[in-house]
Amino acid sequence: MLTLHVVPEVQRRIREGLMKVTDVPLNVSQFRILQADHRNVVEINDEFQLVVRARVRRPITAGEDVRLDDIYPDECFIPRPELDGRPTAFYACISTYLNFTTFFDFTPNAPDATASLESDGNSLHFPVTDLLNERHAFRQLKPGVSWKQLAGLNWPPAPAYCPAVLNYMSQHEKGDDHLLNVIAGVLSRDYWCEKLALWDEVRLFPNRLTYLSKAIDEYFQNDYVSAIYILIPQFEGVVRDYLRSCGMEPHYRFESCLKQLRSRVYSHPIMMFPRDVLDAILGFLQTGTFLAETASVADPSQQVNRHGIAHGVFTGFETQGITLKYLALLDGLGFVLFHDRLVAGTL
Repeated sequence: MLTLHVVPEVQRRIREGLMKVTDVPLNVSQFRILQADHRNVVEINDEFQLVVRARVRRPITAGEDVRLDDIYPDECFIPRPELDGRPTAFYACISTYLNFTTFFDFTPNAPDATASLESDGNSLHFPVTDLLNERHAFRQLKPGVSWKQLAGLNWPPAPAYCPAVLNYMSQHEKGDDHLLNVIAGVLSRDYWCEKLALWDEVRLFPNRLTYLSKAIDEYFQNDYVSAIYILIPQFEGVVRDYLRSCGMEPHYRFESCLKQLRSRVYSHPIMMFPRDVLDAILGFLQTGTFLAETASVADPSQQVNRHGIAHGVFTGFETQGITLKYLALLDGLGFVLFHDRLVAGTL
């Protein structure tokens, strides 16, 4: 739906002067596509005004604010939209920070849809409680602030932090000794099993998944030396492999490869995840201690750095904490590449 409808719509608006080139990449927080016989209508961000029908617990007047306890949440539905005065098929996507909720109903496109349309006006249940709770939680967390706080504590940005670690940081702004346990809890074996399964399914790291899986296994065996030395060479290899898969020839230096990756990520007309998250991950890779000269690293057991490990400068630094930091960085890099393939239509 992104590459078939949303991206072409953004490109059309730029061509016709309805959007400026400087407006892209456009951060898409929600969209809806209405499908009629001879045309499609694409609504992006505020253009998509969600209509929900619910059974109420008390009389509601037009224009009045409605609270969750004013309705029966289990009896909340999305009525089928209309286009040109007729029920129309639709596909809708609503984001809540790093997650998506999608709704679709193509019944009007069916050959014999008349009976279904008459008997099923409320076609889709709407999870109003879940959606409102997620949005409220992230408004309270101030995630952009937490990313910077974590980076200041030498923790690479990672999607796994949402929401538990971000919630912890909102209450402990300077971090504490318990932060390691909180992050270890979210970067659990179950989390990595699901993540590896996803990467395998979409072939995100087709030539390196064995190495990544092995590094993760070694971490859970408490063999932090093996986990680190298996994982560290893969970062550069992953980026170079990905650039080649996009038809780009990687530059000689890894620093230049990361610049190529950043350019690629922001070359698309749209973004489906908040830019502050993508910026935080790419920024940590490019400007943090990861690429720094070995001499500038004060404590290799706290600061991620590839040079000191690749050249055998550091010894005796392999702890659970620093291993988790490299795994968090892998989680973040995978997130960036997944997003790039999502908006490029190559998943």
